[in-house]
Amino acid sequence: MYAAYDLGVMYVYGEGVARDVSLGIMWFRRAAELGAVEAFYSIGIVYDHLMDPPDYVLALRNYELAAHKGHVKAMFNLGYSYEMGSGCTRNFAMAAKCFNHAAEKGNERAQYRLGVFYANGMGVPRDIVKAVELITLSADQGYAPAQYRLGTCYAIGEVVPQDIPTSIKWFLLAAEQGDDMAQNDLGNCYASGRGVEKDLKAAVRWWHKAAAQGNPHSQYQLAFCLLKGRGTDTDLKQGFRWMYNAAEQGYLEAQYLLGCLLYEGTCSPINLKAAAEWFHKAADRAHGPAQSNLGAFYIEGHGVEKDMQEAFFWLTLAAEHRVLSAMAMLKMHEDKIPSEAKEKIQKRVELWKKEHWFDIMKNIELNENHPARNLFYITAKRRA
Repeated sequence: MYAAYDLGVMYVYGEGVARDVSLGIMWFRRAAELGAVEAFYSIGIVYDHLMDPPDYVLALRNYELAAHKGHVKAMFNLGYSYEMGSGCTRNFAMAAKCFNHAAEKGNERAQYRLGVFYANGMGVPRDIVKAVELITLSADQGYAPAQYRLGTCYAIGEVVPQDIPTSIKWFLLAAEQGDDMAQNDLGNCYASGRGVEKDLKAAVRWWHKAAAQGNPHSQYQLAFCLLKGRGTDTDLKQGFRWMYNAAEQGYLEAQYLLGCLLYEGTCSPINLKAAAEWFHKAADRAHGPAQSNLGAFYIEGHGVEKDMQEAFFWLTLAAEHRVLSAMAMLKMHEDKIPSEAKEKIQKRVELWKKEHWFDIMKNIELNENHPARNLFYITAKRRA
């Protein structure tokens, strides 16, 4: 039994033999027929993660076979399959049931996922107290996502009393295991002095760790520090690179500032066309200053064809965010748009606002007093 299972492992992972996944599955099946429950779980892993493309249906089937024989990790994976709808119809109630069985056996990942389910009322009645209890059990076993989530509970005082030093303790435990969210938040704490002595160098170190894992917020924060020499030496090239990475992942403020950097030409050659593209991405997500800058580009023909009506459309949206530069440009050029055209633009503005209400609500607090935004305002005359 064990020899057959070991042969399956060797062929699936190419350990001591030429890698042959099909042959590995065959040996796993032989081991399963001989009573090796782990073999069913391993076949599920192969179909779930090692096949290209994955076969989620076969993965689910094998997780079920292993779970019914008491395999705890298979029970967790079965629950996760139901949660994600992998190989089956998404079913939060079934997922919660599987997680509960695995959690009762002490599986830290199941404890965490079940805690998240209780926190959000997914497949179970919403119960924040129960959620924190389960997440604490998982965190005590060293599961980094649970440690981070528990840290946020203490940071904001959710169910547990607000306790910033305790939140820092949990963030640090998760961050040291490589959790990028914890690393990011720990960087934020050091930058603001929340729960720790303010230390921009420490903030930059943690942001760098998270940024290297692809965390867009940390990439943006690291970029800003590199560009301004805050907590680290000024490095315009690296600052631009991290800002670009964050923008590529859709981080709104990074998209706006990348447009500014391309316009200013301080980190790279001036590229007005690319700047206009990034401003447009941010503007279309209700970013007021980006809308103002895009309007200025349409007035001057920077990276786009001159179009006064398009300019007025974006400037009108920006003015509703109370972006002063947009309000000034509208007043400066109001006599260049006929009354009929203004009415059409206003109707288009109202329609746009209805279609983008969610983006507008997300950005309602990000007004022109944002510390980064005051650095890069563009007016219509700057490059005239």
